[in-house]
Amino acid sequence: MTFKNDLTQNYREESGDNVSSNKLPYTLAATTGDVYCGSVSETNAREELSTAGKKAAEESNVPVRKRRTWWDGEESNCFRSAQWTADGRYLVTNSEDSGVRVFGLPSEWSESDEVDPNYIPQLKPYAVIHEPESVYSIGTCPWILDDPNMNWFITCVRDNPLHLYALTGKVLSTFVLQNANTEQFLSPHSIIFSRQEPHFICGTESMISVFDLNRREPLTNLRTIPSRKHTSSTQTMKGIISAMDISPDSGVLAAGTLTRSVGLYDQEGSGEVVSIFSVAEEGEQTANSLKGVTDIRWSSCGTYLYVAERKSEKITVWDVRKLFGKVATLTGREASTVQRMGIDVFLGEGERDMVVAGGLDGKIKMWDVHGDTCSVGQWEAHNDPVSAVAVNPAWPGLIASCSGQRNHSRGFSHDDDRPWNIDNTLKLWKYAGKIASHLDAEPADFGPYPLPNEMVPDIDR
Repeated sequence: MTFKNDLTQNYREESGDNVSSNKLPYTLAATTGDVYCGSVSETNAREELSTAGKKAAEESNVPVRKRRTWWDGEESNCFRSAQWTADGRYLVTNSEDSGVRVFGLPSEWSESDEVDPNYIPQLKPYAVIHEPESVYSIGTCPWILDDPNMNWFITCVRDNPLHLYALTGKVLSTFVLQNANTEQFLSPHSIIFSRQEPHFICGTESMISVFDLNRREPLTNLRTIPSRKHTSSTQTMKGIISAMDISPDSGVLAAGTLTRSVGLYDQEGSGEVVSIFSVAEEGEQTANSLKGVTDIRWSSCGTYLYVAERKSEKITVWDVRKLFGKVATLTGREASTVQRMGIDVFLGEGERDMVVAGGLDGKIKMWDVHGDTCSVGQWEAHNDPVSAVAVNPAWPGLIASCSGQRNHSRGFSHDDDRPWNIDNTLKLWKYAGKIASHLDAEPADFGPYPLPNEMVPDIDR
């Protein structure tokens, strides 16, 4: 396997160490430290003192949008997800305290040409938003425009409207998705922006909704099944749509459900049903199962789908040209949990797709899809489950990971003087052979999906 051998050779040449063949040359570049390693109440107080207190706010002018959180318990304040903005300069995260945080690349990386390789800067939030209820999903804007304020993101909060935010935490617009009969707010479990139009797509229970950024209500609501009494088929599927991705080649929307179905829809979810298939093995239970699709990604060529499920240690690869047949199973992913654990895909050596994912063991692993089904390498990243990994779209040699779990094995006790063994951290990892120690230069391909100025939504900023 070319990619595996190249990585191992590069690492040995640069470090001079006799390492095992499955160790990748990724080194820690930045981290949040122990700020969020603790309960919700403790970490919120610690964050206020460090970044959002009155003195810090006056000195650093950190914008913080405060709301009364929906609860203030002693649960571990774990990170749930992390997504890069299209320019690769900011990370948007979601945590257990219903907090949405925007982290920027460390300023130390651009202030000096000479950076101490042993110095690891601390990541601090550029903006903090506390939502009133649990955040189900976040979608970052994939477009690159001249105005840096156009780096938007949308939050999907339980029993609340959808909010479009600027990176500063300012609310730009509000969108309403309601049940037509009861007027109850519908909370999307997945969301993704269109790559061609000023639209975004939401997935709720048995429904895909397409919004225009200039309209408060959805343009279309596509029912994935006519009624609850109907059963799934090659043209229908039921269940919560928990993951979505758009093909870079054809614009086909792939939507996965917690009932282990995957549906393909033309024109980014606005067109006809292409096909629907089940990712369950023959004879496996699909309904009332703890398994379900938690992440789905298209290959760079648009002919394969990478599907990750909860309560599963596998990532399955499906070929859409062969009647949606499974062509490979990537093994060794430690993910036998109902916790959502995301994956990502990027182009490695030789323009080969690389799948990267974290596990319950705190390790980040990579798979060469065109090689063995076992991982080609791994490294120890966290002391708790890795809830998400995200490859920087502008600098593929930079990977973000976040960690934590909702129910920790040892409860919180303020009478206990022993340190809590909790790792709720956001970390940046750099590939020693592909990325410099500072990022002051513009990347070669600055953003994958530029949006023409005439298509920019008319939003009051």
